[in-house]
Amino acid sequence: MALPARFMLGIGAIAASIGFWAFCAQRTILDPTATRDLATSLIDTAAVTESLSSQLSEQIAGSLPPDVAEQIPAAEIEAVAAAVVSDPRVADAFATTIASIHEQLLDGERQGKVGIDSAAINTALVDVATGLSPQLATRLADVEPFELRIDAARIPDLEPVDRGVDTALVIASLIAIAGFGLGVSIHPEPWAAVAIVGRRLAAIAVFPVVLYLIVPAGLRAIGSTTSTTLAPFANAYGKRILPTAIVLLVGGIALWIGGFVARRARRHPSSGRSAPRGNSSARDRARGSDRTRTYPATSPATPGRTDLRL
Repeated sequence: MALPARFMLGIGAIAASIGFWAFCAQRTILDPTATRDLATSLIDTAAVTESLSSQLSEQIAGSLPPDVAEQIPAAEIEAVAAAVVSDPRVADAFATTIASIHEQLLDGERQGKVGIDSAAINTALVDVATGLSPQLATRLADVEPFELRIDAARIPDLEPVDRGVDTALVIASLIAIAGFGLGVSIHPEPWAAVAIVGRRLAAIAVFPVVLYLIVPAGLRAIGSTTSTTLAPFANAYGKRILPTAIVLLVGGIALWIGGFVARRARRHPSSGRSAPRGNSSARDRARGSDRTRTYPATSPATPGRTDLRL
C-alpha cells in the first residue's frame, strides 16, 4: 500500500500548490485594493514620477500663450510638474484611478483612456505653483483644468482569469484535502505519511517567504538598487501573502517533525524491562572450574589396573 499512498500524497501536494498560488493571485493581482496599494507605492518610483510629470509639464507649457511661455523657463515648469505629481493629493487620485481601472478589467467593462481626478491635480498645481513660480500661478487661473489620462484600452480583460482562479482555488483545495487524507489513511506507516505532508506543505510556503521577506531584506542589507524596484511589490503584496505563508510554513515544519518523531517512537518503543538474559546452560558448559573431570591413574598396589579418580 506504500506506492498508492505515495501517489495520493503526490496528488495532494500538487493540488495544494495550485490552491495556494490561486489564493495568492486572489490576494494580489486580482484584488483591486492590493492594486491601489501598489499604485500608491509605484508613484514614488522614478519611472512613474518622470512619466507623469513629463505629461503634465507638456500640458502646462501648451496651455500658456506663446509670449508667456517664453518668459517662464522650461526647467521651472518641469519643477512645478514634478512637485505636483509628488503631492499626496495627486498620488491618492492616481492610486484610486488605477484601482478603478482594475475593477473595470475584472468586471469586463474596460473603457478607453481613464483620467486622474482633475480637481486634485489642479488644486495641487495652483498650490505648488504659488510657492515655486508665482508668475506661472497667475497664468494658471485663466486656463482650463488639466487632466492626466491613463490608456487602459490595450490592457486585457481579467474577468475570465478571475473566474478561473476562483474555480481552481475551490477544486484544488478539495483535491488536496482528499489526497492528503487518503494518503495518510492507507499508508503502512501513517506517521511517516504525516511527515511527508508536512514537508511538502513547508516546501510550498517557503517560496513567498523568501521572495517577499528574505530577498528584499538581503538586497537592502547589501545596498542594492534592485531593492527600490521590488519595494512597492513587497509592500503591497507581501503583507497580504506573508501571514498565510508563514503559518503554512510553520505548520508544515511542525507536521514534518511531529510525524518523524512519532514514527521513530513507534519503531523503537521504550520499556522498563531488562534485556533477556543469555542461555545459562551454555555459560555453564563454558565453565570448567566446577565440573567433574576424569583422569587416568595407575595403582601402585595393582600393576596394570586403571582407576578413575575424582
